Amino acid sequence: MSDFLGTQLRILLASDLTDRAVPAFDRAVQLAASNQAHLTILHVIRDDLIKDIGEVVYGAAHEFLQKQEADARARGATDADMKLVLAAHYDDAIIAEGKQDCTHLIVLGNHRERPLRDAVLGATMERVLRFGDRPILVVKTKPKGPYSDILVAVDFSVPSRDALEFAIRLFPQGRFHVLNACPSLLGGTPSEWLVSPETIACKHEAQLEVIVRAVSLHMRQELPGADFTLTPVVDHGHPAEAAKRQIDRVRPDLVVVGTHGHTGWRHARAGSVAESFLAGMPCDVLAVRQMHEAPRGRFNALT
Repeated sequence: MSDFLGTQLRILLASDLTDRAVPAFDRAVQLAASNQAHLTILHVIRDDLIKDIGEVVYGAAHEFLQKQEADARARGATDADMKLVLAAHYDDAIIAEGKQDCTHLIVLGNHRERPLRDAVLGATMERVLRFGDRPILVVKTKPKGPYSDILVAVDFSVPSRDALEFAIRLFPQGRFHVLNACPSLLGGTPSEWLVSPETIACKHEAQLEVIVRAVSLHMRQELPGADFTLTPVVDHGHPAEAAKRQIDRVRPDLVVVGTHGHTGWRHARAGSVAESFLAGMPCDVLAVRQMHEAPRGRFNALT
C-alpha cells in the first residue's frame, strides 16, 4: 500500500464522460492498481438542469460510473468508488471534492478547445490548477504502459523541486530528464549584461547539478528501493519552448512542472508557465502546486 503523509495514496479522476476522458480513466486505473491506491471516479452534473432532464442525466451517469467502477476493480484498482455531484461550476466541484477526500492527485482528461471561452474563463484544468491546491495530471494520450521517460522543468525554485520529488515518489523507476531553461542569453540583471552566454549557461549547469545531486540523495534515502535516474539538461529561452525542443529530442511519456499558484494581478502580470505547459505540450502533463501548509511527505510507490 502506498503511504503519503501517513495515509494511503488517494487519486481523484474527474471525468466528463466524453471520449476525451477515456485515456484519463485508463491512466488513473493503471496508477491506482500499480500503487494500491484509493481511486474515486467523479462526475459533476450541472445543478440548474430542468428536473425531468436532470433525473435522466443523473440516472444515465450513475449507471455508467457503476460500470467504470466495476471495470477499474477488475483491472486491479480494487479500492475504487464513484461519486456524482451536482454543482454550478465544474472546477469548483472538483477542487472541493479534492479537499474533502484528502486527494493527493487529481487526474483530468484533455479539454475541448474553445478559444474564446477559454481566453475569458480559462479551461477547467487550468482553473483547477490555479485555484486548487492539489497536483493535477492531464492525460492527453492513450496509455501504452507505465511512465518511463519523464521530462521535468525546474527553475531553481521550491515549487519546481517539490514537483521533481513528487514525480519521483509517484514513479520511482523513472528516467528523469531534469530541464532548466536559461531565461535570457544576455542575463536577467544589468550586472549580467556583459557576461557571455557561455558563462551564463555554465552557471545554470552548475546550479542544476547541485539540485540534481541533492534531490537524488534525499529521495534515495526516502525511497531505498527506488531505481530512478536523473539527467540534467540545460536549454535556452522560454521554458515551454525549451521543453518542446527537449520533447522532440527525448520523446518523454510525461512532462512535469511546478507552479507557485499565483492568481489575480500576479497571474495576469507574470502569466503561468504551468498553464502554458498544460495547454501546449503534446504529451501528458503533471503540474504540482506548491503546498504551503502541508509538510513534505512521502509515499512508497510500488510501480
